[in-house]
Amino acid sequence: DAAAAQALMYHAARQSHKKAMRSHLVENHGLGRWFDYDPKELGVERIERDANGGDPDAQCRLGLMFFDGDHVPEDKAMASNWFMKAAQQGHAEAQMNMARLLLEGDGVEQDIEYGMRFLEMSAEQGHVLSQFNLANRLFNDNCDLERAAFWFLRSAKQGFAPAQASIGWMMFTGNGIPRDLPMARRWLQAAAEQGNTEGQMYLKQFNVQ
Repeated sequence: DAAAAQALMYHAARQSHKKAMRSHLVENHGLGRWFDYDPKELGVERIERDANGGDPDAQCRLGLMFFDGDHVPEDKAMASNWFMKAAQQGHAEAQMNMARLLLEGDGVEQDIEYGMRFLEMSAEQGHVLSQFNLANRLFNDNCDLERAAFWFLRSAKQGFAPAQASIGWMMFTGNGIPRDLPMARRWLQAAAEQGNTEGQMYLKQFNVQ
């Protein structure tokens, strides 16, 4: 479905697009100080030094650098090592990335239960993309539509357009939650006004009902 396609886009995008996405999310949702660890400005040695010193922001950024092959050789095992170090310190961005590796078995042995735990920990800290990804996982696995709606709504309230489109559609269809047409219109309109294609498509369907 459209929400699942939106989520897959985040993981399938090419490296330059992933960096642009991160920049956009940081600018609009304040995902943390880790983004300030720019290898172009600070250099790899500085980031490695701070990471080895236990700074979770540096550890998270170094994990992303190894994941992307950004100023260092691509190495998923090293990426998971640094994500795990930061995640265990409660770093929300690292928890989300560690969850992704575990859920997909990318560079580590796949462990769905462990990955979901990290994803939920990140979501509970207010990480907008983790909230959306957790909701998508719950929705697409059809395991808990009420919880999916809960996390879509949490993400939507932070202004994340894909989540606004998803919760709006759930409210429109009454899929897993009570139907609420006024609120459905509100969320679909909010997503559409941000240029979200799913929100625009769903809003058209809403208007021709």
